[in-house]
Parts: sequence; C-alpha cells; structure tokens
Amino acid sequence: MDHLALFKKNDKRLVAIIDKPVDTLPVLKNIPLTLVRSIMNQQLNSKVADKIYQRFLQLYGSKEPSLPQIAETPRTALRAIGLSNAKASYVHNVAEFCQAHDVTDKKLHGMSDEEVVELLTQIKGVGQWTVEILLLTTMVFRKR
Repeated sequence: MDHLALFKKNDKRLVAIIDKPVDTLPVLKNIPLTLVRSIMNQQLNSKVADKIYQRFLQLYGSKEPSLPQIAETPRTALRAIGLSNAKASYVHNVAEFCQAHDVTDKKLHGMSDEEVVELLTQIKGVGQWTVEILLLTTMVFRKR
C-alpha cells in the first residue's frame, strides 16, 4: 500500500484534502524586491512588517520600486520608515548586488537551488536561511 492510500485509510479528514483539486499558485514576480521585503520582515511580527513595507512603497508613490530607485534611496529615508541601520544597509546591498550581477527573475529561474543559494548569499545581510525561504515561497514552481 502506498503512503497516500495509507493516509486516506487512517484519517478520513485527510481524504477531503488529498482528493481536493489543487489551485494553481501564482509564480511571484520581482524576486529581488521579494528578497528586500524578506529582509525587512526579519524578526518583526507580521503587522509591523506589513506597515513598514507599506511605508517603503509610499516612498515610491505606492508602486514597486526598481533596483536603481532602491539603491538611490537615502538611508535616512529607509530609517524614517522604521528600518534599523543594519536593515537599511542590507536593503541597499540587495539592490546594488542585483544590479551589478544582473539578477533577474529569468536568471534565477534558470538556476538550480544550489546556484541561487550560492549567488544570493554573497550579499551582505542575506543568509542561507533567507534564500531557502525565498526558494520555497517564490521559486518553487519554476521550470528546471
């Protein structure tokens, strides 16, 4: 008996979940900006993190900023929206690194998980755990 059949046999509540059609999950775009947001969110509760990110977007007319816009944003402006000195630096590091290394969604989607980790952990302020979460949340459905 396979594992799926065993689960269905032993837990009738799982049958409804297992047999339910799976919705298609959207593939998130603008992975470098998602990385910026994940840095902002670290060690914060979700309400505070969401508020800081909304303030961040307001710096750019409530639209997603480009990497050059982020890199050119004064640290004082990033501090004013609630980021620590370290996080403001890390946000700049991501923007500058992604520009310098032409990090795009297309490039990242064409890489293996190990290559993505190796590339992005070169950014000061971005650790392996952060990149692995990024892989799980934004890149899991990419073509390989």
